[in-house]
Amino acid sequence: MKNKTIYLLLFVFATLTTSCSSDDESSDNNTESSELVCGKDISIVSGTICCVTGSDFASPGETLSFVYGSNTNNSIFNWTISSGSISIVSGENSQTVTVKFGDDFTNGKINCYASGDLECEADIEITEK
Repeated sequence: MKNKTIYLLLFVFATLTTSCSSDDESSDNNTESSELVCGKDISIVSGTICCVTGSDFASPGETLSFVYGSNTNNSIFNWTISSGSISIVSGENSQTVTVKFGDDFTNGKINCYASGDLECEADIEITEK
């Protein structure tokens, strides 16, 4: 039984060592670093991408912040509440908005329209925890 355990451990160790070393070698050959925006590699995306990031879930009475992200240079931000018992606390004209969820919150949508170099609009739907 000891021999089987030792062989199993050696196999697992060899597998992990081999898989990690091949990852390291491939990253050494990659001279460009990839930048992610909205979870997408902008080096392989053509066109404008934008998103609103933050929690998809909130509790009634909770206060949370959401961030607008894009691969373009935006300087003007306009946050709106598309639906739901949600109110803007601060940051209505900035890249980050803070909102408060009403006591009767069950679901809703927050939207951000941004402009600058290019225009882009994104939203996030939030549901009750």
